[in-house]
Amino acid sequence: MPYHFRLALDNGVKPSELSEIIFHLAFYCGWPNAMAAVMIAKEVFTERGIRVQQLPAISPSLLPVEPVAEEKRAARVAQDVGRFTRARGIHRRVAVP
Repeated sequence: MPYHFRLALDNGVKPSELSEIIFHLAFYCGWPNAMAAVMIAKEVFTERGIRVQQLPAISPSLLPVEPVAEEKRAARVAQDVGRFTRARGIHRRVAVP
């Protein structure tokens, strides 16, 4: 993987783009694999003098929840898995802001 990260950077992929690709790995390949890629990218970035400031900033603003859609989702979850979770003592009601 270090070879491919270096090759990508040599061919014009920006550090921020590489960072975003690794982020997507977490959802497609699993968090352990993505974290392994993070450690390798960190080494490659360090050897090339790429600093944290060159990577995308974290954006904590979340999309708003649509109340009607959330009610439908919550009802469907309760219908599909509510009995299963209550029967095993793991059911917990979570308030949605």
